[in-house]
Amino acid sequence: MLHRRVPGQSTEVLHDIGDTSTHDLSIPDKDDSNSEAHSEVDIALIRATDTKLNAKQQALWNDRIVKATVCKQIISGDAVDCLELAKVLPVDKYASRAHPNQRLVVAFGVNNCFTTSVVDECATFRKTVEGMLNKDSAQWAALATCVEMVVEKEFDTTKDFLSLFDVAQMTSLKPMLNVLFGFDTERSDVDDDIKELAFEINAQWLRSKDAFDPKAKERPAWAFEHQKRPRELLTTVLPEKSADDMGENPLNLLLPGDETMWRVVLRCFVELTARGHDNGSEWCEILKPFAENPTDGHLTQLSGVHTRTSASQIAKETLRLYPPTRRVYRERKLANKEFMTAAADIEECHRDANIWKPDPLRSMPERWNGLEHKNFEDDVFMPFSATPFNCPAKRRRGQNPPFGLAMISLLVGMLVKHTSGKWRVVGDLPGISEPLDTERTAYGYLRLERISESEAGTTVGKRV
Repeated sequence: MLHRRVPGQSTEVLHDIGDTSTHDLSIPDKDDSNSEAHSEVDIALIRATDTKLNAKQQALWNDRIVKATVCKQIISGDAVDCLELAKVLPVDKYASRAHPNQRLVVAFGVNNCFTTSVVDECATFRKTVEGMLNKDSAQWAALATCVEMVVEKEFDTTKDFLSLFDVAQMTSLKPMLNVLFGFDTERSDVDDDIKELAFEINAQWLRSKDAFDPKAKERPAWAFEHQKRPRELLTTVLPEKSADDMGENPLNLLLPGDETMWRVVLRCFVELTARGHDNGSEWCEILKPFAENPTDGHLTQLSGVHTRTSASQIAKETLRLYPPTRRVYRERKLANKEFMTAAADIEECHRDANIWKPDPLRSMPERWNGLEHKNFEDDVFMPFSATPFNCPAKRRRGQNPPFGLAMISLLVGMLVKHTSGKWRVVGDLPGISEPLDTERTAYGYLRLERISESEAGTTVGKRV
C-alpha cells in the first residue's frame, strides 16, 4: 500500500518495528492458469533443495512469489515497476527507512538504527547489538538458568488464576534486560516495576497511534517527554541509564528487542498448548529438551512420534504466521519524483496460499520439512526484514544458534515446562483453521488457570 506524504502531516502509520496496523499491498495475484502442467511438481520443495529449476518451473516460482518479491524490493530500495517506485540511491537507503519512523522519536525518545539516517551511527548500533546476541553454548546455558528463575518466580504463587499477558511480558522482558543490559534476573525487588514497565511500553504504542503533525509547534500529548511514569520506571529498573538522553535511552534496545518478542512468545505458547492441535502435545515435548539444554543441535533436531519437526521449525512457523513486524514502511520516490510511503506487507506474504500450501492460515511446523534452505527462506520468509536490513537476531555465527529462533524456543519451552499438567489457558480462541488475532491488545483476557491434581496430565495441548 502507498501513503501520500502531505506537507505538514505524517503518513497514516509510521512504525517500522512492532507495528500492528492493517494495510494491504494490494498486488493482484498473477494468473496461475498454466500451472496445471506442473501440478505434480512441488516448486517450493525444488527451490528449497537447491535443485536447478528449468525455465517453466522458474517462471511458475516467480509467479508464486510476486508479493514477496515486491516486499523485498520495497525494503531494499530496489525499483518496483508495478508500483512505479524508482530505485533508491545507496546513500539514501537509510533515510528511506528513518523518515517513516520519526514517530518513534516522539513517542519513545529514541535515536537508534531505525530512526537515524547516519550510516556510521547505524553501523555502530548494529555491531553493538550483534555482540549482545552472539552467544556460545556456555552463555546460552547461563541464559536458560536466568529464564527458568524468572518463570519459576511467576508460578510461585497461591493464586489460581494468572494473566497470560502479564506472564508472557515478564517472561520475555526480564531475560531481555539481562541480554541487553546485564540485569541480574535473581533480583526481585523491582519485579512489579518491570511488569508495569511492560504495560506502559505497550500502552505508549497505542497512545502514539493518535494523529501526529511533525511540523506542529506543540508536541502531542503522547510525546515521550509528557509520559512521566514510563521514564520513572526505566530509571528505577535501569538507574545507570538515562531515559531523558536519546542516545542512552534503554528503549533504543528494548523496543526492537523485547517489544518484538513477547507477542510472538504469547502466540506460540497459545498455539502449542491451548488450540487443540492434534500434534500440540508433541510440539510441547519437542521444545522441552532445548529449554533444558539450549544448543544448536537441540534447536534443529527433528523428533516426534506422530509428527516430525524441531524447536527451530516451531519458532519459524510462529514467525511465519505472526511476524513481529507485520508491515515495514519505507519512504520511496515515484517516477514523477513525488515522495510516497510504501508498506511491505510481511504478514500477507507469509500467508500467501500460492507459497504456503497446504492450509496457509493454520499453524503447521511440519510444513518446514524440506523447506529450511537459504534460497527458499530468503525469497519468501521475512520475519527479520530483508537485505540490506536483516535483523541481527537472524544471524547464525559458527556453531552459535541464531538468537531470534533460539530465544523464542527457550522462552516458550520454559513456559511449557513449568505449566505442563499444572496450568491451562482459559478464554475464547478461534478455531485452528484461522490464525490468532495479531492486534496489540488481542487476548488480554486470556488467563492461566491452575489445574487440580485430579485433572493433571489431561489438558496439555487441549482447547478449553
